[in-house]
Amino acid sequence: MKSIRIRVPASVANLGPGFDTLALALDLHNELTVEVIDADLDFEVEGEGKGQLPTDASNLIAQAAYRLFQTVGTRPPGMRIRSNNHIPLGSGLGSSAAAIVAGLMAADAIAESGMSREQLLEIAWELEGHADNAAAVLFGGLTIVGQASGSLMTTQIPIAPMRLAVVTPEIEMPTERMRDALPQEVPLRDAALNLGRMALMLEALRHGDFELLSRASEDCLHEPYRIPLIPGCSEARLAGLEAGAAAVTLAGAGPGLIAFAPDRHEAIAEAMANVYSSYDYPVRKFVLNPEPQGARLLLTAHSDEPGRD
Repeated sequence: MKSIRIRVPASVANLGPGFDTLALALDLHNELTVEVIDADLDFEVEGEGKGQLPTDASNLIAQAAYRLFQTVGTRPPGMRIRSNNHIPLGSGLGSSAAAIVAGLMAADAIAESGMSREQLLEIAWELEGHADNAAAVLFGGLTIVGQASGSLMTTQIPIAPMRLAVVTPEIEMPTERMRDALPQEVPLRDAALNLGRMALMLEALRHGDFELLSRASEDCLHEPYRIPLIPGCSEARLAGLEAGAAAVTLAGAGPGLIAFAPDRHEAIAEAMANVYSSYDYPVRKFVLNPEPQGARLLLTAHSDEPGRD
């Protein structure tokens, strides 16, 4: 029987002014093991989402896997899936993109279809509706995603070594609600301001210039509409800045926050977490590094042959 093991990173999208365009992979991972079996589907979730995520064909991992089999014209085999999750759900750290990419890569390995990561990204885009998180999960590091003639373009941008303070309060803020909060049209001036700031943000990250980062991270397109919907978010952001962060942005659509700083990361995370705790929300805090590698196929083996790392 064939067995697949895959590791996928968390990711944070937008990074302030890079709405639906920038995303950064982080060194917090989910690990997926898939074994081809004679039965239909046997699914188990450990860690984040245990008891919450479905353990049938409606799970995002299974949906992505079945979409890949459909795309390549392969009949889906029976699968025993074990998902060991460390990425918090609904936090802005790309848990859904990680699930989709894991399912796609597992099915690609099982079917031996040899799809490129660019092709996998196109399918992930169809499944999730946006491609920024999935691009970071697939390629690692800081990614830029754009569209041309109906297809995706993506590239990786090298950035300076840095650590990031991250807090993820347990506030139920569905992505659909956060999307609905955005206006259908924005002033031309706001769009122009974001274009300039995104270019400056890229330079700040490339060179580890925290002074420039502090001035380039302001957003006009999504954060002013989303932050007021998240209890304590504005105060937590201010607390992070006062504790020493150069910039604090929403993690994706929120409710998580990510702080960029040259030092004092634990203190910054603690300060932001304390604000959310004062609102009686459970909150977790992390100090993470950018993950230069994207999703990795760690093992492909058959029962009658040794595994390969």
